[in-house]
Amino acid sequence: MTVEMHPVYSSHITALGHDAGAGELHVQWDSGRTSVFGPGIDAATADRIRKSRSVGQAVTKDVKGKFGHRYLE
Repeated sequence: MTVEMHPVYSSHITALGHDAGAGELHVQWDSGRTSVFGPGIDAATADRIRKSRSVGQAVTKDVKGKFGHRYLE
């Protein structure tokens, strides 16, 4: 399944996507790599992060270290 990515304004993140079925947040970095965080991230949290004034700070505060992490190949 392909996750729909939404462009964001951030110095290091280019787009975010949420896989509701898996509870995963997809974070595309300016390097071109995509991180997948989860499971356990709900749609409301993903939406709040995407609309945050600082997307990078929101990812750091609400996701990093709190959920599993892997890179897409």
